[in-house]
Amino acid sequence: MKKIVVTFIFLLGALTMQSQTFGASGLSVKGDYSSSKANYNKWLRIGNTFDATMKFEQTEQGLDQAVGLVQRMLIENDLDVGRPDVYKSVGAEGTANKSSKDLNELIMQGKARVNMAWFSPDGSTLQLFLDKNSYEVNVMNAYKVR
Repeated sequence: MKKIVVTFIFLLGALTMQSQTFGASGLSVKGDYSSSKANYNKWLRIGNTFDATMKFEQTEQGLDQAVGLVQRMLIENDLDVGRPDVYKSVGAEGTANKSSKDLNELIMQGKARVNMAWFSPDGSTLQLFLDKNSYEVNVMNAYKVR
């Protein structure tokens, strides 16, 4: 009987232990995302999905923060920022040498949108999305049972 109880407790503990990551980059998720309130610079879980998001203010500083976060996470995972697995950006060609101010203005005017994603060997996907409606970094399949 004691062996069954110990086994049950071990299995229950193993099922409830989850981590949130993009490859080698750990995420510290601080709550659930709500579209009704602005909550910037915090990892938030998207509903009952396995996904997490971090929103940024739609300013040149917010743009710099979002891009900096993605670059750091890609470096931690030995991935190249210049080689996304998915590239669905619009009007962003030739903007690599633009300043944050110029790129922010193009995005806010609706003349450019950045939508890039990188796949991690652990099965998660890192997405950088910069649009006139939202600046965000998303990790799809961030929740994993460890």
